[in-house]
Amino acid sequence: LNSEICDQLSGISCVTLRRRTCTLAINFNEPHPLFTNIIHSAPFANSDLSSEVMAVAGLQDEIQAANERFMDAYNKGDMNALSALYTEDCKLMPTGSDVVNGRDGVKAVFGSVLTAGAINVKLVIKEVGPMGAGDTAYERSEYTFGKSDGSVFDHGKYVVIWKKIDGRWYLYTDIFNTNKS
Repeated sequence: LNSEICDQLSGISCVTLRRRTCTLAINFNEPHPLFTNIIHSAPFANSDLSSEVMAVAGLQDEIQAANERFMDAYNKGDMNALSALYTEDCKLMPTGSDVVNGRDGVKAVFGSVLTAGAINVKLVIKEVGPMGAGDTAYERSEYTFGKSDGSVFDHGKYVVIWKKIDGRWYLYTDIFNTNKS
């Protein structure tokens, strides 16, 4: 990619790939027309960067599907289904708390949030990317817990390290904190 194209693409947020001196960031929720044209044009369409971009797009779809399962389980109040989305040796790092380990910890933490009045959750991905050999990924996102009257119980951000086990993504490390002061 030449520097002019990189300059036109910089600032688009979501997934960031670095090659040489150019940072290419892609928002898959609102694809940039220039990016769409570049990705599908030769010689870029057959390049390593094109393959990497398409792989990251697929990764984001997989993480989004896992987040949909998370939201569904939480919104149904099913802490067993929710905890099953985490690895057995997972670590949660909630705001103002020590590290919580394991699936029983997941049930306790999110069960207490539900009991406190947060009856639903919405997760919005901001960035997803691969780590290592393809069986680990990171996600940086935002959450909103809602109350039964439709108001916001809590809004904040989180980072998850995902592990792929037997072809499925599981939350391994989940660090989240509120935007409340």
